[in-house]
Amino acid sequence: MFLRILLGLAFAQSTTALVHTRQQLRATKETTLRLSGSGLPSLPVLSLTSSEQRQSCGFGTLLCQRNNTKVWALQSPSGQRRVLQFGNTCGEESSVICKSVVCKRDKCGECACDDQSTLNPTLNAYHTVMYKQVGPLCHANGSSRVLFLGLGGGSLARYMLHNCPGMSIDGVEISADVISMARDYFGFGALEKQSARFRMEHNDAYSAVSHRAISPADKGSYDAVFVDCFQGSGVVPESCRSRSFADKIKEILKPGGLLLQNFWFYSPWVPEVADHYKKTKVNYGGAFESHFEALDVPSPPSIHWVSILKATKIEASKTEATKI
Repeated sequence: MFLRILLGLAFAQSTTALVHTRQQLRATKETTLRLSGSGLPSLPVLSLTSSEQRQSCGFGTLLCQRNNTKVWALQSPSGQRRVLQFGNTCGEESSVICKSVVCKRDKCGECACDDQSTLNPTLNAYHTVMYKQVGPLCHANGSSRVLFLGLGGGSLARYMLHNCPGMSIDGVEISADVISMARDYFGFGALEKQSARFRMEHNDAYSAVSHRAISPADKGSYDAVFVDCFQGSGVVPESCRSRSFADKIKEILKPGGLLLQNFWFYSPWVPEVADHYKKTKVNYGGAFESHFEALDVPSPPSIHWVSILKATKIEASKTEATKI
């Protein structure tokens, strides 16, 4: 979620504060819009002050803001590119390309991408590392089940739904604003209605995992669990990095199932992040009996502090279990 944010930090530090502040927006006339193919007409947008224009980060025009969550849009020959942004840092949390769009008149009202034509052309660096770990699930015969803890705009989830026809995905997101943005602007409202393969849940990660760990229908049912759980500036809340959290995820994984978590091993703003990372590796290594590794996320040296924590559920053989 935060790797794209890093790529815009140099610009962000000169134009915006890292502390999240609400911008003052003025609404202009909004119109019903239908887009298809090339020759796209103007978008219904919110007008911006000159200061707010400087904070647009090149994402285009502001479609909607709810608290510190914003959706931007930029016209292109291939369609309308949308970006989900958190706070005032110049970085993308998620992005999609909309080839056809239907917007309602209400301010910050539903303006959904057509589900069948809304695709992400590429994955960002850490998404690519994660996806490579579960690639075999997409090509295997039969069905698979994946849990996302921290969905955001759902770039990776949508990519996997498109490329992995036998996969079902449960998405858990703690922010009501992010969920509404994902539904209204990134096609997930239509996706929930059209596909039985995707479900969205408003909940925090620890509660969602705890419930599933004691549910007969969910225990031992997931092929992979993706965790993208941040408070900001690289800080992962303790509930998303504790030994108990890891134990519960292991309970809901199938044998051979994977835990994949986006994690910073350093933060230039919060020194404690480095210690959190070390302790988390110990917690996860203990929970998964050392079937654990940290995967590197390729990135420029100046922002090279993102890794993917990977843990695999390996059940002891009957012989080993007897010895124990």
